[in-house]
Amino acid sequence: MTVHARRIASVPRRGPIDTWRSICNLLGAEADARAELDGIAGIAAVLIAEEYTRDEPITVSGIGPQVRIYTLHGDQAIDADGSEELPLSHAPTAGSWVLSLPCAEDDFDDAEAAVAAALHVKVRALGQTASATKAAAGASLARRPLIDLAAMERS
Repeated sequence: MTVHARRIASVPRRGPIDTWRSICNLLGAEADARAELDGIAGIAAVLIAEEYTRDEPITVSGIGPQVRIYTLHGDQAIDADGSEELPLSHAPTAGSWVLSLPCAEDDFDDAEAAVAAALHVKVRALGQTASATKAAAGASLARRPLIDLAAMERS
């Protein structure tokens, strides 16, 4: 598996919500994907502030190489090299994709509830591999019913 890794400077260089916005910009998400990512900005910022993303990456799996995004904190954020935040060579949120956020057990239930409405976003326990999360998310997507709202309005 090919992997692209990025390290994004966070606190104190930028706040957690600005860190999340930088991550979203890095992903190059189109309108629908960006709306979904903006919808989970609060919980993503909390997980970044808790520094769960320092040692465990945010992962995006879909078309092209998997993307692993780590956040830098403290002195590492201050001394961070801007070349770590260069744009990706592909848009990982195009087509079918899953974004996985790392989370400690104490915050897991709240984080999972916060991303429940986001079809492509999952929370995983610290130490759990992102591939296990992707497989679980794929199974979840397969079971979700698709509702054609336009057809319902025509009736």
